[in-house]
Amino acid sequence: MKFHTVGDSHSLIPWSSVVVPGIEIVTHHLGSKTMYGFGRDRLFCCDFKRLGIAEGEDVCFCFGEIDCRVHVHLHPGATARTVARYFEAIEMNIVRYWPRDVFLMAVVPPRRVPRAIHYGSDYDRLAYTHVVNDMLEEGCRDRGFRFIDVGPWCRDDKGFMRDEVADKRTHLADPKPLEMYLANLRR
Repeated sequence: MKFHTVGDSHSLIPWSSVVVPGIEIVTHHLGSKTMYGFGRDRLFCCDFKRLGIAEGEDVCFCFGEIDCRVHVHLHPGATARTVARYFEAIEMNIVRYWPRDVFLMAVVPPRRVPRAIHYGSDYDRLAYTHVVNDMLEEGCRDRGFRFIDVGPWCRDDKGFMRDEVADKRTHLADPKPLEMYLANLRR
């Protein structure tokens, strides 16, 4: 069975390290594309056929971290529209190619590590991440998509990503929660 991840760098890290017997993980890193850009560019940005995703294969979308780190702060009134257009772009693909299951990975908790590009305080970004994830989870529930939330596994007591499961930047580096999720999904 093939499980495709599509998105920004979070579709690659840690997915390229995930190992689950019987599941082939195929990553499609679209560069530093944002959820906003995916919703705006739609099929031009992501076309299942062009990416080699066949009908009946699982697809997981991994966007939003850049939006929570930068764009939500700069455009605070646009979050709901950005998420809605993101779902519209996903739906444009699935009605054409009918994947077996559609997954959305939650935006990972922010780190307290200073980044070259980020806006708002650490706690602002934490709040933005919660708001976006709540919208993504609700949108998944409404559409019958599966929502993968690794936050409970990788958050510290304040809600930030724990250093021991993160890379040196903004990524969850430890593949264990994703391996457990996929292994349990297929039982």
